Amino acid sequence: MLEKKALKPLSYFRKHNSDTIHKRVVRLVANRLHNNGYRLMADHIGLSQPPEMNGYIPDIVADINGSIHIIEVETLDSYKDPHSIAQLKAFSKTGHKTSIVIPCDEFSRPLHVAAVRTTLRKHGLSVTVGACDITTGEVMFF
Repeated sequence: MLEKKALKPLSYFRKHNSDTIHKRVVRLVANRLHNNGYRLMADHIGLSQPPEMNGYIPDIVADINGSIHIIEVETLDSYKDPHSIAQLKAFSKTGHKTSIVIPCDEFSRPLHVAAVRTTLRKHGLSVTVGACDITTGEVMFF
């Protein structure tokens, strides 16, 4: 007789997949910035953890010649979440350039970037939007 295993709910797999995508995007963005001469701190990928800023720890803090860039990576499932919006508001108050980066391919990029911008405007945020294609590794800021 076969032993019945408890099935994991679909939300478990969605969360696990989002975490994997999130880490991949953090790594790709960090690699691009490093290759462009930035000094980095990045959460989730084994680099030094960025410092807490206004109560939150950003995914990436990049520094080039004293110019700081705070980057928060969100998935298409998470960028509208109250926690994500609160983070972006907190990081925006630091006076440093702040960006949100989402994963999307070149075909869906215009649609997703527009949707993120709409959400940011709705919350009164002036944050740069970036997109990362996890297949090609291409990272673009708009």
